[in-house]
Amino acid sequence: MADIIHELQSYRVQVDLIDPYADAEEIDHEYNIELKEKTEGTYDAIIVAVAHREYREMTELDFLKLAKGKCLLVDVKGILKPNVADGRL
Repeated sequence: MADIIHELQSYRVQVDLIDPYADAEEIDHEYNIELKEKTEGTYDAIIVAVAHREYREMTELDFLKLAKGKCLLVDVKGILKPNVADGRL
């Protein structure tokens, strides 16, 4: 995941990394990436890259609340319900 984040940042994309189980100090030390505690506003794209229960239980409405207008949704682990995981919100 760090490679994806650094690649996006190389294009000056603002990236918020949110993982309720990761250690913020470890992520910063190992990958030089700031870990956020929660979402901040809305997003043009959402990448679900871990299969945590919190993300598996999210509904289409949950993702729509995070989307800034039309939004790209990428489900790297294939964990989202079919009506959510079609890649468009």
